[in-house]
Amino acid sequence: MRTPMLIAAALLLAACGKSPDEVAVSAVTGGKATKDGDKLTVQTDQGAVTFNGEAGQPLPANFPKDVFLPKDYTVRNSVDMNGALMVDLLVPAKRADVFAATGAAMPGMGWKQSATMTQPDVSVLVFENEAQMVQYSFNDEEGKAHVSVSVTKKGQ
Repeated sequence: MRTPMLIAAALLLAACGKSPDEVAVSAVTGGKATKDGDKLTVQTDQGAVTFNGEAGQPLPANFPKDVFLPKDYTVRNSVDMNGALMVDLLVPAKRADVFAATGAAMPGMGWKQSATMTQPDVSVLVFENEAQMVQYSFNDEEGKAHVSVSVTKKGQ
């Protein structure tokens, strides 16, 4: 019964100028969704979540300066969720080389490595400092390294 009501609400709101994405996200989350190009922001009583799917976008302005990023990366998408950040990068290099460069750079930037995992298809590095944790995930994609970087505050 709820599904037909949601579809009807989506159609009514779409007729009022709301995009289907905004309507669907608002219906599911109970929050207010706004869309600006490839950027979708959902505001709820618990805070805001912003997803940006624009290929080649700049790094989010609030991304920490003390978190290593490989050279020549391209941002594929980003998520900002109440201070927790995730960026999805494509790097013109081999996964193993980017993994090694990250592992070598982060300790010199004040981070302590707390975990590592290497499998045939994916590698993971986790670093911590007093206030934050950073998790890197490395995959191969079409001859390039696909790197996901998540930055969270401890206890978040």
